[in-house]
Amino acid sequence: MEEFWNRNTIPAPATISLLYNLKKKDELRKSYDVILDVIEKSIEILSEDSCLASEMYILGRILYRLQNQMKREKNFQALKQIQKCINNFNGLKLKGIFQNFKECIYSGSNANEVHLPSKHMFQYLLTRMMGAVRVLIQASSQCERCYIHSLQRLHPGHFILKNLMFCGLTARIWVLTRALALQLSNLYKQLHDQLINIHNQPTQWLPTGVDIPKTLDKWVEKICDPSKLPSSTRTNVENMDIDDIIDRMEKKFGEDSKKEETPLNEATQKNSKLNLHLLPENTDLGVAISRKMAERGAVKVKGNKRKKDMQIHMTHVKPAKVTKSSKTDVTNKSKKKTQKTVKR
Repeated sequence: MEEFWNRNTIPAPATISLLYNLKKKDELRKSYDVILDVIEKSIEILSEDSCLASEMYILGRILYRLQNQMKREKNFQALKQIQKCINNFNGLKLKGIFQNFKECIYSGSNANEVHLPSKHMFQYLLTRMMGAVRVLIQASSQCERCYIHSLQRLHPGHFILKNLMFCGLTARIWVLTRALALQLSNLYKQLHDQLINIHNQPTQWLPTGVDIPKTLDKWVEKICDPSKLPSSTRTNVENMDIDDIIDRMEKKFGEDSKKEETPLNEATQKNSKLNLHLLPENTDLGVAISRKMAERGAVKVKGNKRKKDMQIHMTHVKPAKVTKSSKTDVTNKSKKKTQKTVKR
């Protein structure tokens, strides 16, 4: 059964603002200030997402360029999941919901009168915040998965530049998504505490059996405490260090290059037909020619070879013997031609 907050499309309630008198309850004044502060902070946080947008642009270009080359790799599949999570987060359009919510908060004709949104609007906003926090947590977990697989590929030295690029990109996205999820969870808790002072309505917007939790601490525990991570991923991250991996790769590549250099030099010395140090000083080594001239010369050599082959073949072929019948046929054909020319 799909949970209510996890749906892509949730019908929004009607935008209604109710009148409240601040004289009757002192708690209303405090809740009014808290609600305004929370909404302004959330709008600022969501408007300052240029860093995340730039990282997502880089991620999109990487996925487009490496689609055919690395589509079977696990870290590449994790990058696709990260892109999907952030696209779902952008599809929620939280900023527009907060702005619409803010428009319903304004002061009345008197100084002690205030208009606040209805309880249905509060519930709708909280459910959308739940979905946003959950998507961001999923994106951060996919970043950890991609980082671990990239380190595992770096250990033997496979696709060094690409895996280092994946590690840096996922680390930056992990920091941004983690910070945004923590901020939204704190704002969610502050908004939920103000539901007590909001008037109930005769109709119910939430489906039957659906409740909104007070806090999202159960979801955010994995982000805050690294001990909450699975044991396998935690041991892999602790045992791996990029500096050690790079040192190992440098040593390995250095040894391999030395091994490859020695047999090549010996082979060239043994198989070299022309040793320049044995030649006298005044020897003429020829004149440098262009590439076109060399190609023309190669074509001429091929043509000369074909002519020689044809001549050799013709020498081995025996000439055909001329018989009397063949001679008579030739003379008859020549006579017929002459007769035709005379008639014309």
